[in-house]
Amino acid sequence: MQYNSNLKLNNYYVEKILLEAHHVNPSFTAATNTIEPSIQRVVETIDNDNFIVKLLFEVNDEMQPFHCDVHLIGSFNLSDWKTSRNHDLVYHNTVAILFPFLRSIVASLTTSANLPPLILPVISTRDLFED
Repeated sequence: MQYNSNLKLNNYYVEKILLEAHHVNPSFTAATNTIEPSIQRVVETIDNDNFIVKLLFEVNDEMQPFHCDVHLIGSFNLSDWKTSRNHDLVYHNTVAILFPFLRSIVASLTTSANLPPLILPVISTRDLFED
């Protein structure tokens, strides 16, 4: 049995990546301290069958050991993507497709900088974005 979707990821890329270390408290760990990032989703039209989804991730709190800003862009194809029947595919499935890439980038970035690694949890896109 095959489960094919008409939604296609054409490509993804990182538009912006920034990491600024603050004074790091040696006892700080992401596991024992709450880091609450901001994650936003922006959907932009290319044409009737193509669109991009931007995931804008940021940790910007002076109490955290770092400031992190990542903009991940996904280019998608879906015929008549603006119709209401495609709402979930456009606004939730695309985020579910892109989020593992974002998780990997953030974890690699913080770990490679020898900062407390930030491992983003698995998410429900419906809980993250209420629309």
